[in-house]
Amino acid sequence: MGAQDFEVIYDAKTWQDAFRTAVDDAYWSYGHAGYTGSICEKPGARLVTRPKGVKASTLKNTIELADRANEKWYFANEAEQKRAKAKALKALDQMHAWFGEYETDLILSLFDDKWEDALCIELTKSEYPNKYSDPTDRYYERLPRGHKMWIFFGMASS
Repeated sequence: MGAQDFEVIYDAKTWQDAFRTAVDDAYWSYGHAGYTGSICEKPGARLVTRPKGVKASTLKNTIELADRANEKWYFANEAEQKRAKAKALKALDQMHAWFGEYETDLILSLFDDKWEDALCIELTKSEYPNKYSDPTDRYYERLPRGHKMWIFFGMASS
């Protein structure tokens, strides 16, 4: 079986509550058969603390780029491979500066493993969608009191 990348944004008072809601919604949408390529294949989530002044989208993109520093990716030609490798190494260096080597290795191994926990990052208020819906498809202009938004992402079995 393969792996599929996924990304979902949910709100709740805690990231644990948001994860449970995301998993329940994925089971509702994709079924309970397994190998859906969605968040419901993940046993849990791990919160990645944003470095000060860094947006969640920047951190997520850096994690995805740094994952390409290993030799598992294939490219059409040598020039494309060199450009991708340079970007990946730059992203990896940035992650080492933010988290250190041990934490970076842990984050990247979780991101790349379809059987391990999903990664979770709290969104900055500027990254909140203008309008969003809850699982019952009721649209809100603002979050309920005390709620925050989190993005969950990674690879899931498919």
